Amino acid sequence: MPLSAVIDQDVFCVHGGIPRPISDETASGGRIKDILNVSKVAGINPPYEHEEDEYQQVASDCIWSDPASDEQERRGVDRESGYGESLRGGGAICFGHKAVTNFLQQQGFSYIMRAHEAHAEGVAVSKGARVFT
Repeated sequence: MPLSAVIDQDVFCVHGGIPRPISDETASGGRIKDILNVSKVAGINPPYEHEEDEYQQVASDCIWSDPASDEQERRGVDRESGYGESLRGGGAICFGHKAVTNFLQQQGFSYIMRAHEAHAEGVAVSKGARVFT
């Protein structure tokens, strides 16, 4: 099963969220290239011995990360990167407005569609109506 998919070159679809950058973000492909470089048979938790740490991080971020709550955005998200520790624990991360803006601009996408959490209303919209869960 793929870690992510892109619809109409505009909507990034993923189970959890956006991965932290591990390579030069200005290079061709950026984080999409990082995702594509994750081993086709990845051990997420625990990782397989042959997997490089940075690609295990990409896979984990795609599967476990969450949008930062308003409170996390104010107190726990790094203002420089836009990422912080998730309330979920276990090394999971959360991503704030800055991380979403940077990712969407760098990849040329408009939206992020997530599947990680169920919502009583059917869908939750966050980060300036750019992240749908």
